[in-house]
Amino acid sequence: MNQYDVNFFDSDLTNIHHDIVAETISIDEDYLSPAVSTIKIGLTKTVVERNFIYITGTATFFGVVTEVTDDGYQTTVKFKPFIGIFDQQVLFKTSFQNKDGKATSPTSLEQVLADLITQYWISSSDSNQNITGLSVTTTSSTTTWGFDIDAGFTKQTTDSAGNSVEEDIPYAITDMYSVLIKRAMSDYGVAINATVNFNSKSIALRIGTNSTLQSIEADSDAITISEFTISKASSLTNKLEIWNVDDFTQKVYYYLYSDHTYGTDNKDRVLPVVEEIKTAQKTDEQKDSNGTVTTAAITFEEAAKTVADDTFGGTTWDNLIELEMANENTTVKPNNLQLGQTALIIHNDSVYSSILTGKKISDNITLTFGTVRVDLTKKLKLGGYLK
Repeated sequence: MNQYDVNFFDSDLTNIHHDIVAETISIDEDYLSPAVSTIKIGLTKTVVERNFIYITGTATFFGVVTEVTDDGYQTTVKFKPFIGIFDQQVLFKTSFQNKDGKATSPTSLEQVLADLITQYWISSSDSNQNITGLSVTTTSSTTTWGFDIDAGFTKQTTDSAGNSVEEDIPYAITDMYSVLIKRAMSDYGVAINATVNFNSKSIALRIGTNSTLQSIEADSDAITISEFTISKASSLTNKLEIWNVDDFTQKVYYYLYSDHTYGTDNKDRVLPVVEEIKTAQKTDEQKDSNGTVTTAAITFEEAAKTVADDTFGGTTWDNLIELEMANENTTVKPNNLQLGQTALIIHNDSVYSSILTGKKISDNITLTFGTVRVDLTKKLKLGGYLK
């Protein structure tokens, strides 16, 4: 049985309570649906909701307290991962989305998330909402992105002919976590990771993709339990035929592969064939009267790639792979892996592409890859039905 140091900190990152837990604990760190975990400590009246919790032992965890109760003998503390603190509504500028890649000066998805965190949790006019020592940096730049969030407001205006028309206001109220943060990870591999330093009283957020590719042999003796839920997408489109609108003698094929990646090579495909036909069109460069480029040129091949991304992009990590191993596993080194890190998982002579989206920390550690969840409660939360 492992022993854990459990420390609690107030909003100023000052240590207010320390305890040692010498019993099995279970911490569920699920990026796609921030789960609440529970720990029992010695009786205390010091720890309260919204305190920070920092657990060290065979693994390290940083979170925020959501509920505190006691029975007169022990205190029960419920907590969730720190990133769950961003689970609230925000005002989102819909025009930042650039799914077709046509914006000449696009704002990256990473920067949009960083700016919203700054606006609501670092530089808010409500000082009680700001998080002490919080900073945010971006480590990558995803400029072609979008979540199909439509403008949520309109206003009446007058067109050039003097007619009254309704005009969209490019803003919408949306959920920071369940829509923006979760989909940034599941659709584009953009993750938020936090590093806390209690000596300098700082919490540093890094927003970006993780290009470090981890290869894991799921059938090795070091993996004690493995579970695979792989959608073969047999009823979904797995072959895409894209025609050039400007020249119907030109077309390109994209195929979905068995490891859930996709491309133009006819290899290792998902079968039986389910084909869909779509079109794409090049875009010529456009300039305003001052000669400033307003729309960048896009070739047919680039436009076709965007169509393929829209069709297959969401299926790349459409799997659930859970691998349980010892915390001290020297081959995989699970505690060194960051949420959002991509992986190639080898199982039964097949290779699956996935992304690390969760960790379950106990006497052993379970790594959760992919964007599929089979637990009903988590499915409901992901669908927005539960808070």
